[in-house]
Amino acid sequence: MIEASVAHNMTGEVLARAELHPERAALILGHEGGGEERVSFAQLCERAGEIQRALVARGWRAGDRAVVMMPVGADLYALVLALASAGMIAVLIDPGMGPARVLWAARHSGARALFSVKALTRFRAVVPTLRRLEVFTADGPGGVCGALGARRGGGPPELASVEP
Repeated sequence: MIEASVAHNMTGEVLARAELHPERAALILGHEGGGEERVSFAQLCERAGEIQRALVARGWRAGDRAVVMMPVGADLYALVLALASAGMIAVLIDPGMGPARVLWAARHSGARALFSVKALTRFRAVVPTLRRLEVFTADGPGGVCGALGARRGGGPPELASVEP
């Protein structure tokens, strides 16, 4: 069995790139209607830091789990980076796998919250396990940061480790 620490997950590489090349594109996201969104390493780490600080302020600790059912976008990557860098666990669930598999994954996740978009919270009606979770929707003002009550631009962009 491999023992992993926060220092040895994907976040170390992202943070190293952010220090070396903060202005370079970390994400290039295509949009259905055409065009693309570019998110620099500095922007990604700043957004992830805001999310992480908001989670810690809400009492989240290393080892806490979150069900994540969000479309691909900058908020998804920032949330996963925030969780992973703090030793928290993102349980990524694709709603396209159908209600039975969503139910199984949610039931076995051990999560304390659900991060989703409003349209996908409909699964809460058919997945009783999701009803007990705190829900944060990413498609409101400010995205995930807004849902958590985080201040945009409210602090340094670096991410910190969270003790278990």
